[in-house]
Amino acid sequence: MVEIGQYHVLRVIKELSFGAYLDADGTEILLPKKDIPENMNIGDSLKVFVYKDSEARPVATTRKPKITLNHFASLKVTDINKYGAFLEWGIENELLMPFREKPQFLSPGDHVVVMLYLDRVSGRLAATSRVERHLRKIADESLQEGDEADLLVYEKTNMGYKAIVNQMFTGVIYNTDIFQKVEIGDLLKGYIARLREDGKIDLTLRRAGLDELSSSKEKILAKLAVNKGFLPLHDKSGPEEIKKALEVSKKTFKRSIGMLYKEKKIEITDFGIKLI
Repeated sequence: MVEIGQYHVLRVIKELSFGAYLDADGTEILLPKKDIPENMNIGDSLKVFVYKDSEARPVATTRKPKITLNHFASLKVTDINKYGAFLEWGIENELLMPFREKPQFLSPGDHVVVMLYLDRVSGRLAATSRVERHLRKIADESLQEGDEADLLVYEKTNMGYKAIVNQMFTGVIYNTDIFQKVEIGDLLKGYIARLREDGKIDLTLRRAGLDELSSSKEKILAKLAVNKGFLPLHDKSGPEEIKKALEVSKKTFKRSIGMLYKEKKIEITDFGIKLI
């Protein structure tokens, strides 16, 4: 079955004056004439995006939309009427964001971060700005501290900015870690700075902070190796004691041993840390 809002590879079965018909598991889907590529022939397979037109009929396009089903993007508002806001999304028909799914303050020309969903009543694609309800708030094994990540900034808070991580999770970039202009709707390359004990995700835009952690971890492992696998340091140790032994801050030390513990390279005891 051909899913609305997704890309599909479909075979051309006939061509008429107004377009071509593609075979979608026994159903014919129209590819309008304006979207037909040059030198297309009957029997060719085309990669197309399938959506519904103004009369709720499935239709294909070779144009590339700015968003696909269950994904997130920042789109421009073109109009607002009694039905909701209309968004430009890279194909001919504008995308509706119903009033119940849009922010209170929004005007034509604004950009808004949305998710594309399939309205079960109308069977049409629609957008919602209530993105957080569709994001995972707890990290899973697909994320590791230090990983590079694709970020889409969607909300400003007192602490910093919330960002969509790899089109799946929500995380936070803190004000103390922002050294560049950041705006809602920005697509950024960032890094997983910390996976907290409660599963929430701290993000960073700087590689430098992660390099510092990597260096700190190497120092700790090297010290353990020359001290018979044990160091009398733990999260209750004083900052000066840690700095004297490892030349790192207590904050960096705590994050480093937390990462090493998750990597199953050390044990943390009441008396110090042990090499596994």
